[in-house]
Amino acid sequence: MKKKVHKIYYDYVTEEKWLNEMSAKGLALIDYNWATYTFEDSRPGEYTYRIELLDSRASHPVSQKYLEFLEDSGVEVVATFTWWAFLRKRTEDGPFEIYSDNASRIAQLKKVSRLWTTLGAMELFIGLTNIAIGLMPRQEQGQIHSPVNVFLGLLLVGIAIGFFTMNSRTRKNLKRLEKEVDIQES
Repeated sequence: MKKKVHKIYYDYVTEEKWLNEMSAKGLALIDYNWATYTFEDSRPGEYTYRIELLDSRASHPVSQKYLEFLEDSGVEVVATFTWWAFLRKRTEDGPFEIYSDNASRIAQLKKVSRLWTTLGAMELFIGLTNIAIGLMPRQEQGQIHSPVNVFLGLLLVGIAIGFFTMNSRTRKNLKRLEKEVDIQES
């Protein structure tokens, strides 16, 4: 039986943990599309899930080649969404880690951090631009400002703050891992 769950995650590590908890309950992810997860019944713990931020959009030939490589390695690509890939492997086949060393884990966290920074900066710029446009006098329309632009701008600034907050969590994890590597190398 299929089950749809509508949920929004801003932290892929927490999202990945939740997918593995769902798998432990006997629900296997079979599709994902913007905050909608589709599950089907399975044996409890049958799959281990991982989520990866790709270097390019999932439809890009470089990403397609990488995803084909993963499938040839026994990893199932369950779904892709923009730059994200939802992956799984049968738990009975052993541990499933995409990043087996600290250098690759650090590279992934840096990639995620760049994404949140870029999205946050874009939203902030567009939001502040909308606020500025909304506060400009509009004499020809007989009003002092455009409340729609101001509202939209404030909304986008709020979204930017959300992206920067997500990035602060990612940066915290990155700094912790880099510190561990420094200690190990000392």
